[in-house]
Amino acid sequence: MKKALLAILVFVVLCALVGFWTLKDFDQKLRSEIITIVSEKTGRSLLIDGETKMHFSFSPSVTIKDIRLTNASWAEEPHMIQIDNLAVEAELMPLFSRQVKIKRFVLDGVRVNLEIDQKGKNNWTFLNEKTAQPTADAPQTDQTPVAESAEEKGFGFEVNDLVLQNVSTVLINRQKDTTFNAALNTLNLLSNETDMTLSSQWTVQGETFSLSAKTDALAALSDGKKPYRFAAQIDNQKMAVKTEGTITQPLTVNQIEASIQANVADVSVLGAFTGYTMPAVKNMVFTARVTGTPDQLSVPEFTASMGDDSSFALKAQGNVASVSPLIMHVQADVNAPDMKKVPGLPALPAAKMLLQARVDKGIELEKLALNIGQSDLSGRIFIHTDQNLAVYASVHSDRLDLSELLGTASEKEGTFGPVSKKQSSESTEAQQVFSDKPLPFNRLKAANINVTATVDKLIGADQTDLGKVSLTALMQDGKFTLSNFKLADYVSARAVLDASDKTAIVDTEFKFNKMPLTLFYAKRGVNRGTLTGSVRLSSRGVSEKTLATALNGRIFLNAKDVHLNSFRLIKLPDFLSFLSPVDKAQPVTVSCAVINLPIKNGVLNSDKGIGIESSLFDLQASGDINLTTEQINYRIDVSPRSEGILESVFNSVSIGGTLGKPSIRVNTGKTLNRALSLGMAFFMGGKEAAKELVRQEALKNVCADALAAAK
Repeated sequence: MKKALLAILVFVVLCALVGFWTLKDFDQKLRSEIITIVSEKTGRSLLIDGETKMHFSFSPSVTIKDIRLTNASWAEEPHMIQIDNLAVEAELMPLFSRQVKIKRFVLDGVRVNLEIDQKGKNNWTFLNEKTAQPTADAPQTDQTPVAESAEEKGFGFEVNDLVLQNVSTVLINRQKDTTFNAALNTLNLLSNETDMTLSSQWTVQGETFSLSAKTDALAALSDGKKPYRFAAQIDNQKMAVKTEGTITQPLTVNQIEASIQANVADVSVLGAFTGYTMPAVKNMVFTARVTGTPDQLSVPEFTASMGDDSSFALKAQGNVASVSPLIMHVQADVNAPDMKKVPGLPALPAAKMLLQARVDKGIELEKLALNIGQSDLSGRIFIHTDQNLAVYASVHSDRLDLSELLGTASEKEGTFGPVSKKQSSESTEAQQVFSDKPLPFNRLKAANINVTATVDKLIGADQTDLGKVSLTALMQDGKFTLSNFKLADYVSARAVLDASDKTAIVDTEFKFNKMPLTLFYAKRGVNRGTLTGSVRLSSRGVSEKTLATALNGRIFLNAKDVHLNSFRLIKLPDFLSFLSPVDKAQPVTVSCAVINLPIKNGVLNSDKGIGIESSLFDLQASGDINLTTEQINYRIDVSPRSEGILESVFNSVSIGGTLGKPSIRVNTGKTLNRALSLGMAFFMGGKEAAKELVRQEALKNVCADALAAAK
């Protein structure tokens, strides 16, 4: 008995010594080796500054705190990865046979900072390219060494319980000025001899989801004798997505067979995954079958439906012959009797659409039939951008009613845009508007455009019958021509671009002949007014920059007798509304608004070339815009016709900077002097004296000056 107890004691002591020296070696030697290896492979510094706690038993464990991987030198955050706590608990006995069996692996408090700069460079591409390429002195052989299996090396690795919690990732894309946030709140992975199960909870762009999955055991990955089974489900209060299938030879992924079913109560929840706001369409159901390999995936069939017949409903079915490149065929049916009921969709009248679409190196819309209220559109549209631009469109409308298609100012139209943006010092730097790069003359010369659109009856927003309208645009052999387009007797346009040689020639002209503004703005609060003028532009060059530098012509627009039912110049908090009587919506009459800007060799230079006379204020602007240097320098003077304090004091501003980053500045010196002058006038002579001072300094004949500018 004593010998047995002594043997057990010796065994326990030996086990403790093995655990002690194993963990001691990790803390003293392996830590430095890991730091060295990671630094060499990534070009970044790995820091392990926290304390290490070791526990010696039949299940030796180690806990390490404060692990950090430094970021790229240009990145905003100092560290790309931060780990607050890492804990590993292993089984002791397998260590004697060089087998590592992790009973529990825990990561807690992980922050991953991903960044893309304005040029598209990311911080997760590490500087280890040179280690992946053979050196010049390295011997070249035709034989590929075969890696030893785990059994041949006598080494094994297994994790039974993986726990991740409080893991957050932030992706800042300065090229697109967007920020994407995702957090892994909890993740538990349990493994046994038959299968693996995963449960997790995520928060993506403010939406919380649960993800659960079940697969065959880890050993079946390397077995490859039968297809590897998997099933996963994503759940949220607004959605449920299920997928299940098999992978043949999972390590090499010879074949994937899977089915997908999604039930989404509100499509807006998908914005968390796409990064864009989505319309709040209800009851989306999507089913699909996926097959192939990662390089050649296809979707033999899919169906989708969403919405309801009372507001907006879509039904579609089709197939995807190839995911990459995308080759897809869709048949769609849209019925939208009342789209304004769905937040995020444009408030158009009753709409119906039938079409067949094909996506293959471009998009083809066949058998298009669209009805919006009393308006209709039918035809075919074909756009290819694979190698050479090819555009073909032949569309026809019996009736196009702008009073139906142009909504009122109070309607909130649906827009798709980034979920969140983050301004940074880099994103606010001045941007060059015109590129110095040569124009793609070869692609322009190979482009083929043929667009024909006819409308038998065009109705303006004010119900004016504008008659028949047609438009033809052609581009062949590098020459683009927009034929003389006419809208009744009010608008005419022509445009020519000749890029057939190594120099592009541009010549365009738009003319407006007493065009009633109500044709387009009757539902935007404009009930009268006309526009007369022309825009003539010509240039030649080999790049955007040289075209801008050589630009000549004139912008001349003259709007007369414009009346707006409701206009608000500024909006003030209620407690400051006494400063200005025009912070509330009110009718406004603009007797004239003139823009008269000559353009010579890329410079828009005009003395008093912009003038507005209205019931609220008179405005006059002078200055220049240099398209060569992309600099803007304009002074704007305003004289109010109201008795507001703000209008009387802030009557001079300037616009400067660059076209890519203009800035508006208030003349603080003049504003202060004017405030003092008005204050003294009021103090000495009362309200009438202050009014008289404002009248004396009022602008006069601003429209006449603008009409006569640079003649």
